[in-house]
Amino acid sequence: MRAIEIGGEVPLFELARGERLSAAVGTRRYVTRYVVALPVAKPLSRTLLITADMLGPREFRQLRLWALWNRLPSGGRNVAPAQLVP
Repeated sequence: MRAIEIGGEVPLFELARGERLSAAVGTRRYVTRYVVALPVAKPLSRTLLITADMLGPREFRQLRLWALWNRLPSGGRNVAPAQLVP
């Protein structure tokens, strides 16, 4: 596995040999601040384990949020609206 593109209806997985596949991710995901485990359906049929040191801090946070909510935060803001008021 070389890359995962998230944010669309179904994630897109890029393999080391350059092949790109779309596959559904199961709902039983394991998410902590150090690791994310994603059960991926056919054609991959395996569980992907991504650790915090495999990505940058921002990318790993986005992956964790997506794994928990099945969507990325809107607007790219990382704070609650109440925090924006001085």
